[in-house]
Amino acid sequence: GVKDAGEPGMANWVIYVDYDNDAVLDFDEPFAVTDADGNYTITGIKPGYWTVREVLQAGWTCSYPDPCYYQHEFYSHAAYEDNDFGNWYPATKSGYKWYDRNGNGEWDEGEPVIPGWEIELYQGETFVASTHTDVNGYYAFIVTPGSYTVKEVCPAENWFQTWPVPTDGCGSGVYDVTLVSHQVETDNDFGNYCVGYADFDTKGYWHNKNGLTELVDDPDFFTLLAYINSLDPYDDPSGYFDNGEEPFDGLDAYGNPVPPAIDSFDFGSLYNEISQFLVDPNAGGGGADQEQLAQQLLAFIFNVNYRLGDPDIALQVDGSSRTAQEIINAAVAAWTSEETQDDQYWEPILDAFNNNSAVPFIQYDPCCP
Repeated sequence: GVKDAGEPGMANWVIYVDYDNDAVLDFDEPFAVTDADGNYTITGIKPGYWTVREVLQAGWTCSYPDPCYYQHEFYSHAAYEDNDFGNWYPATKSGYKWYDRNGNGEWDEGEPVIPGWEIELYQGETFVASTHTDVNGYYAFIVTPGSYTVKEVCPAENWFQTWPVPTDGCGSGVYDVTLVSHQVETDNDFGNYCVGYADFDTKGYWHNKNGLTELVDDPDFFTLLAYINSLDPYDDPSGYFDNGEEPFDGLDAYGNPVPPAIDSFDFGSLYNEISQFLVDPNAGGGGADQEQLAQQLLAFIFNVNYRLGDPDIALQVDGSSRTAQEIINAAVAAWTSEETQDDQYWEPILDAFNNNSAVPFIQYDPCCP
């Protein structure tokens, strides 16, 4: 209702003198059409007490004057100035809610939307409205022009915001927008993921009865084994450990079946060899960085397969998110690198994962918000 600096005049609006005060422009009523700057002048008004109105255009609201007309007594040579009209048209503020499977703050191909998520609208600290995302993850506010803050309402637990970048926990990343008439503000999207926890237990789990039983009982184990044996740490004989050698086939360097790492747990020479590799003190104790990295990597691959179930699930590494497969690839690259510090970097990271009973991971599908 106040013409602020920078607010433009509007052309092609009809202003008229309503002789019969019926709020309709009749054929005998004088009028003018606003110019490019929003100015108008009506002349030839006959004497009398009349009402001055605008022809309100579809979808627009009159904000000045209130009520939206002027009344004057017209007489010869009378001139009335500053009979201004202010109008606004609704603005739209919209966006989507998506599930950030890899936690990178970008809406990547294949990442789904999240329906039913509450989004709130504020002016300053004053709550204006709220809505929920629809089945397509879409939300929209139809508002009067002005300055607004749009924020999401986060569930109490296990949810994290990646976009807009939060400043103080989930929900603190907001959009501050100033909207004018007819403006449609899109792409004000919110990205989130929810966290689950996986029990990787310890590396030693894979050389005792429980871990080896999972390998033996897995009908797809030999597919996994073929993948493992194709990786650089394991695809050529290395002699890292006394009872066996890579690739894992159940035989030592002399073609002899590998004995069990723990005498009472004999699942067959192939599984014995894997178990021997995981417990061998050469790698786990005084071995070189490469040897220790290869040992931790094998346990990590098993944990990803049997604890997470999907190598595309993301984990937190040094404050950023990487899929388990990306971590495996980085560890393999470190193993092949001539830079010793690469081995030293990844081995303790994998060791920490393999000895963690509550590894946080980004769940592949959204939790119920």
